[in-house]
Amino acid sequence: MLEFILILALSPVVVIMTLVYLTDSYEPEPKKIVLKVLGFGALTVIPVIIAEHISIIFFPVPLSDTSSTVNLTPLNLFINIFISIALIEETAKFVVVRCGVYRSSEFDEVYDGIVYCCAASLGFAAIENIGYVISPAAMGEGLASIMAITAIGIARAVLAVPAHACFGIIMGYFVGKSKFEKGSMKIVYLLSGLFLASFMHTVYDYFALSKMLWQLLLFMPLMITITVCFQLKAIKQSVYRYNPQQESAPPPEDQSPEYSYENKMDSTGMNPKEPIIDNQQESG
Repeated sequence: MLEFILILALSPVVVIMTLVYLTDSYEPEPKKIVLKVLGFGALTVIPVIIAEHISIIFFPVPLSDTSSTVNLTPLNLFINIFISIALIEETAKFVVVRCGVYRSSEFDEVYDGIVYCCAASLGFAAIENIGYVISPAAMGEGLASIMAITAIGIARAVLAVPAHACFGIIMGYFVGKSKFEKGSMKIVYLLSGLFLASFMHTVYDYFALSKMLWQLLLFMPLMITITVCFQLKAIKQSVYRYNPQQESAPPPEDQSPEYSYENKMDSTGMNPKEPIIDNQQESG
């Protein structure tokens, strides 16, 4: 039973992470770093649960049928979900990337932000998914338990797990863009990514917790479309797209003040904006 639960819960995480990783075809990130980010994303589940339980005391949301949210207006519920669930979870994922891998020399193009933020999101989603899928197992080993586990696993495989990946990709695009900005614009991009991911998360949870199934089913294709657009935009901005044979991209601006992300490499592997320097050393 345990093997079945783990396969059902983790399969969508593995599939989605693999697809996002393989899309980074110009210069894939080191698997070891991606797995570390995914692992740290999984570890955020514990502090997130603690923070959410504290926040829900002041900003209640209907996590169960017995939740006291009768007097909440739709707007109040939306705000409470944003504060008590979405912002907390997305902030935890954001911190994993910002503090863990953001300054790494491997983080050298916009799409890297998508890969790492998606990894942090799916790490969190993996543990969350196991918790949801394993809960019906308490009913026993019977057919009813297996059917309940399967139903929850399939539903989350097509809704919750892809949603977490989308939140991560949306955040990751702006985190990646911030890497090549200076001053206040760096902060603007970082906060924009966190806010947009939290907002999309809020909309998803609002439909889910309000049991608005049709709205949720209509929202998912829209969010996936937005996510794919961000991915394609990031791929087009890859410095490796102009010279895929080079071993490493120029250092980002926060590591080298002379580097500008717009200074693309030409087909010869040289920057057309830089002077040609003779390799011959001066004598004397």
